[in-house]
Amino acid sequence: MGEWPVAGRSYRRRLVAWTREGLEQVRPTLWPTIQTAAAAGIAWELCVRLLDHPRPIFAPIVAIVAMGFTAGRRGRAAVLLVVGVAIGIGIGDVLVRVLDRGGIEVAVVVLVAMTLTLFLTREPLVVVQAGISAALLVGVDRQSDGLAPDRLEDALVGAGVAVLIAVVLFPINPVKSIRDRVEPVFATLDRGLADAATALRENRMEPADQARARRADERALLDAVDTARSAVRIAPRRRRAQGRVDELAAAAWHLDPIVRGTRTIAGAAHRVVREGGAPRPDLAAALDALAVALRSLRAWLETGTDHVRTEVRRDATRAAATGAALDAEGIGPATIAHLVQALSTEILRATGLDAAGAQARLSGTST
Repeated sequence: MGEWPVAGRSYRRRLVAWTREGLEQVRPTLWPTIQTAAAAGIAWELCVRLLDHPRPIFAPIVAIVAMGFTAGRRGRAAVLLVVGVAIGIGIGDVLVRVLDRGGIEVAVVVLVAMTLTLFLTREPLVVVQAGISAALLVGVDRQSDGLAPDRLEDALVGAGVAVLIAVVLFPINPVKSIRDRVEPVFATLDRGLADAATALRENRMEPADQARARRADERALLDAVDTARSAVRIAPRRRRAQGRVDELAAAAWHLDPIVRGTRTIAGAAHRVVREGGAPRPDLAAALDALAVALRSLRAWLETGTDHVRTEVRRDATRAAATGAALDAEGIGPATIAHLVQALSTEILRATGLDAAGAQARLSGTST
């Protein structure tokens, strides 16, 4: 009997931990979810009250799907959705007149609608929405004769509501969206370089394995950049951020080779340790210097201030000099020496220097 209170406390702790984890997952997406729910409800009510459509199912569907796409692309998504709905409605309304309703009929209507749509566009959003619209025409009662113009009107209302909420009233913060994606990339790079440096300094395989296993999601960062650029183009309230977004986008473009180069460094460090030579504190020091330059770059992306950019360039120049001074005999050390210098150049270019300017700084002809 005395074990039950202990078990109860254990279950309560698990429940509290589970609840806390769930809240942490919900919190970042709660506001977009509220916007999406509001868009669906508003689209339905507008169709019912203004257009006198008793069951405007396509209005909330289009609104939900359009709002579900990355905020900076919702304007384009809404247009594509309307195109897909129009195609699906037209094809589906014709086919449903000659087919009964059932699973086979749904499959035929969806296949024909999506296949014919592929003749017009390769946009996945349009093709999928055409299939959805055609399937709904089989599964619900038709509300009008002809080519169901009420459904197209519903789709237009849903798209319009999504654009109003996501683009005009509550557009994303493009600068923040890039920064949010930058943070995990830099954290992974920092841990990977630290692991590789530890492996070289202590001549141990475990941190070398850890360094090689780390993967930064640079594609998510580049997607965020594309989304931010779309947002400043289509959202009137975000156009003032154009200059800063362009600056961050240019830096993020250089992060892609930095991420790939860091992975190669991890592999080279793994090779050095695996070959069983002596510890290489000199190689570790070069990786430490590169990590310092990356931390400075991270700080500049967060602040955008000129004095921090000056620190980035200073730290990157030091890292490159450290790499150039290495004893680079052997494939592994040579790879590390080369990449420390190459990635230092990328860091310099991420701060706005062109290739000539970066090279001039590394050669000591520029300050």
